[in-house]
Amino acid sequence: MAHDAFISFSSKDCDAADKIRHGLETRGITCWMSSRDVQPGDDFQDSIVGALEAAQVMVLVFSTNANNSDEVKKELVLAGQYKMPVLPVRIENVVASGAFRLQLTIRQYLDLFEDWDTNLAKLADQISWLIESRPDRSNRSSPPAPVDVEVSFWNSIKDSEDPGEFDAYLQQFPQGRFVVLAQRRAEVLRRRMAEAVPASSAMDASQADISSTETVGAIAAKARFEALGGDGANVTDSRLNESQHPGTSGTEPINSQGPSSAPSEHAPPSSSDQGSSAWRRFFARIYDLLWEQLLVIVIAFIILSVSMPTFDLWFRSDRANFMALMMICLPISLVIDAVLHSQVGNTPGKFLLGVNVFTSSGKPLTLAQYLSRNISLWVRGVGLGIPLLSMICMTQQWFKLRKKQPASYDAAPQYKVHVKPLTGFKTTCFIFSYIALSLSFSYMQTLYIADAAPAPDPNSGRTSDSRKGGQPSQNVAEVSTESSVPAPSEAIPRPAIAPASAPESTSPCKTDEDCIEAMLMAAKHENLTTVMAAAATIDSLPKPAHGDRTTARKLNTEGLATLVAADPNRAVMLFRQAAASDPRDQEVLGNLAISYSAAGDQIKAEETAALALYLNPRRTATWAPLAVALAKDHREDLALEAMWLAYQFSGDKQKTLDFIHAKLASETDPAVAKMYTDSAAWIEKNKIPDGF
Repeated sequence: MAHDAFISFSSKDCDAADKIRHGLETRGITCWMSSRDVQPGDDFQDSIVGALEAAQVMVLVFSTNANNSDEVKKELVLAGQYKMPVLPVRIENVVASGAFRLQLTIRQYLDLFEDWDTNLAKLADQISWLIESRPDRSNRSSPPAPVDVEVSFWNSIKDSEDPGEFDAYLQQFPQGRFVVLAQRRAEVLRRRMAEAVPASSAMDASQADISSTETVGAIAAKARFEALGGDGANVTDSRLNESQHPGTSGTEPINSQGPSSAPSEHAPPSSSDQGSSAWRRFFARIYDLLWEQLLVIVIAFIILSVSMPTFDLWFRSDRANFMALMMICLPISLVIDAVLHSQVGNTPGKFLLGVNVFTSSGKPLTLAQYLSRNISLWVRGVGLGIPLLSMICMTQQWFKLRKKQPASYDAAPQYKVHVKPLTGFKTTCFIFSYIALSLSFSYMQTLYIADAAPAPDPNSGRTSDSRKGGQPSQNVAEVSTESSVPAPSEAIPRPAIAPASAPESTSPCKTDEDCIEAMLMAAKHENLTTVMAAAATIDSLPKPAHGDRTTARKLNTEGLATLVAADPNRAVMLFRQAAASDPRDQEVLGNLAISYSAAGDQIKAEETAALALYLNPRRTATWAPLAVALAKDHREDLALEAMWLAYQFSGDKQKTLDFIHAKLASETDPAVAKMYTDSAAWIEKNKIPDGF
């Protein structure tokens, strides 16, 4: 469609160019502007050339961005070939340099940045005058016609998926410069077509469809060749001859010069590439998902922790929460993946392993295409990130590739995965960076989800490790019933913790107090069988119903801050309120026990710790403060037994030992320091303390 003005501009100046377009069109000047007039699916370069051919005048929106734009330079050169008037308008005070200086030296600028409305009106008047003075466009020359018919014909078919077009080239140019490439391309396409047809029906299908489908390529090639000025009379479909005389083509055997090692630049890989690249594609995908999810999870964690104070506690409370966050962040990661690929041309994992994705015609995927592919990959390739389903989906796709079939998310739109030979440098970079990413991911899980070390003594200004992400090593399946147990209060009965005696082979207990006592007895003799049996009995006891968890968590956070500020009495009050809000929260009760101990009330500390163990008898972060309270209460044997149990229930025993040694170096209470010393000797050297 003809128009008056072609607006040339840098994409960074789109708003200013659109304002100029609007001003001209309101004054009756029809304009063409790429950001508005290139339709979805249109070839961008072809649209530019066509618009320039149809325009009367070029309006060059000149700025610093345009001065550095290669695309604007190309448009200016084409305008010169068409002998089209160029009207440069400056939207900022900048002087042309380089190629623009050569082109624009003799032209007068209109400076819109000085007086936009006045100079825009002058621009419209000048365009109108130019159009009226050149009513006949016949004096405009077209771009030079192709002088090399063979090259133009080859460029028109080189990305084709039809071997008949390459046969047509071979027939027309038997000694041409692209003979080897054409032979190789036709051979690859034929092999692909043969593999797509089941062996049992391949012969019937080829005989049935030869006249209706296989000649289409030759017909199209003939039309192209005639359009380029060649004689298409001799262009026939050599596959028809080959089907009638196996082993021959229209001119000579297809392998007369042997297979070439240099296929067309955009030619998709052969089917064998799909299988050989299966592992590389798998690790490239895992690599990209690792760094993308690591980035998204860290950012999400920071944002949610700041905006939702209880998020940090929720996130650290269970490994399942980390998995849930990973599943939520996965589609966001895939969006980042698509944006990066569309902007840069590839992703780090694919780049290092020599993998890239193209359309069936060999062109890079657009953002919309790659997003669509990643959505399909999210569902069919990684199973929405659900752990077991994800492994099943990835295994299924891997087997497809091993069978030389396209992956499910590449089949429908016919995307092609190109695989290049690996280089030693890229392989080395991939291995080391992959290890670094894996360790970073594992460290993040350990940092936030790992089992808690024993709770530090609050007298040192620190609180339970649950604030750093520590959780008990074993998540006990608690039995939820409607039974109710009193919240911690002054009336909490103190379990009768008697001196240890010889343990029995099975749990001798029926109540939580008896079972805690039995576990301490068994610890003295290192009898884990009895310990676990007593813990199982506690598990089976009815537990209180959950209360207001939100309020409890908020009060727990305030209590921790108060405890760090060395105000244990206020911390006791806050933790008691939290425990009353949710009697089922074992962390709150553990922190309440620590606060009682810091405030000097060891009796209440022991009672509260026992109540926390009733909720979860395997919690390291409860046994450890119980040991400290017992040591301060001068019950050394029971303190040692409690610390031994804390060590046994720890999911990271080395971390627990490191904690004991750190506390031993800073502890000022002689009784607690002795408990740490004896515990380290017992655990590390199996040295039973004197008099134990």
